[in-house]
Amino acid sequence: MRRLWLLILLWCSAPWAHTEIRVGGYPFAPFVEKGPGGQWYGLTLDLIAALNRSQPDYRFIFVPTSSAQRYKALDIGRFDMMMFEDLKWGWHDHAVQASSSYYLGGEVYVAMRAPGRDQRFFEDVTRHRLIGVEGYHYGFSQFEGDPAHLRQRFRITLVKDNHSTLRALQLGRGDVAVLTRAYLDSQLAREPALAEQLLISTRLDQRYQLRMLIAPAAPIALPVFEQMMQSLTRQGVAATLWRRYGLAPRSVP
Repeated sequence: MRRLWLLILLWCSAPWAHTEIRVGGYPFAPFVEKGPGGQWYGLTLDLIAALNRSQPDYRFIFVPTSSAQRYKALDIGRFDMMMFEDLKWGWHDHAVQASSSYYLGGEVYVAMRAPGRDQRFFEDVTRHRLIGVEGYHYGFSQFEGDPAHLRQRFRITLVKDNHSTLRALQLGRGDVAVLTRAYLDSQLAREPALAEQLLISTRLDQRYQLRMLIAPAAPIALPVFEQMMQSLTRQGVAATLWRRYGLAPRSVP
């Protein structure tokens, strides 16, 4: 009997005794990005690593998905939660638990500079050829995310991520691109010359509050996860991660 208890104790203390939490993610810079070699990186991946270092009970792992498939994938249990989502992006019909807001951001309209072109160019963006990301929800479309409906209502080219959106604009595949402000700021920091090429709208397509969404059957309760995030905030870890991606520390709760 004593030997049996020792075996049970060893099993419980083993690395595989962690409760596994699968975190879904899709290309959404700077939160999730995919490198040329197929590696995933971004704030979400760094936050997962920080959560794993901060406590011994849960093991968070990243599970890639697509922006269009993320709803069904969460519903059927392919993963347990998603990070940095806005509820108005099609989540109201899904049973999810939403955390506090962890980032306040938005998306802007961007065009190539041209003689005589100014902010009036963005007064009615639906008159122009648009470029966006398939599966994203935009303010100009009242947050309609279905690609077929978007193509029916607008002259729009849908691509796979923000990188492709900016590239398509530079190649002349559209007149106005919709980009996340955080992604655009990071690109301008890397390539200051872009500021001379791009005309950026002073008004936003949308403002959003990004939260963590947890499935009802997930093996972690929302209050437990919130406590982990509060711990990272108190230690200054969260603010350091946010700054790494050019996000304002004030956006950390």
